[in-house]
Amino acid sequence: TRDGGVMTLSELIESVKRETLKKLNPNIIGQERDEISDIIAVSSLKYADLLPNRTTDYIFDPIKFSDMNGKTGVYLLYSTIRIRALLNKAKEKNIKIGPINTIVNEYDRKVALTLLQNPIILEKSFNNKTLNEIAEYIYKLTNCYNNLYSSNRILTEENSDIQSSWLGLSENVLKTNEQLLNIMGIKIPNKI
Repeated sequence: TRDGGVMTLSELIESVKRETLKKLNPNIIGQERDEISDIIAVSSLKYADLLPNRTTDYIFDPIKFSDMNGKTGVYLLYSTIRIRALLNKAKEKNIKIGPINTIVNEYDRKVALTLLQNPIILEKSFNNKTLNEIAEYIYKLTNCYNNLYSSNRILTEENSDIQSSWLGLSENVLKTNEQLLNIMGIKIPNKI
């Protein structure tokens, strides 16, 4: 901005909104599409701004930070909505959710261990008066969970103890994501 090229916040939000509109489900139409794209655009900006340490400069790229893959607000929102949908399907099918009493592979183990770090991250963030630790942690947790999700068939798992443990982990990740997104001031839409 030393050369005088300052973008207004509304221009920045609009540029991100144009990118997020491209990524929305085409079945979302009308006013709902507009409202969801607003939520996602603001969420992308907030997450991108909170991710680096506050003393670090960065270049904001609307295309990069509105991507559904990678360390972005859109990725976190999409993953959180998907976990919520998984748990709703489990409830509709009367599948037991939790307790977490069976760890069977590296994926569920990593999710469980990462969940245990949450209080430490919250305390560190509070003490350092910064949210970038939370932004990093929620990405790490969500990424670990997505590895579990993509490597296992949670809803069709035949062993009910394993299935209920995976669903218990899913529920804990959902609650943690909702808590941390709320702390960062990021609203979760119902769908993307």
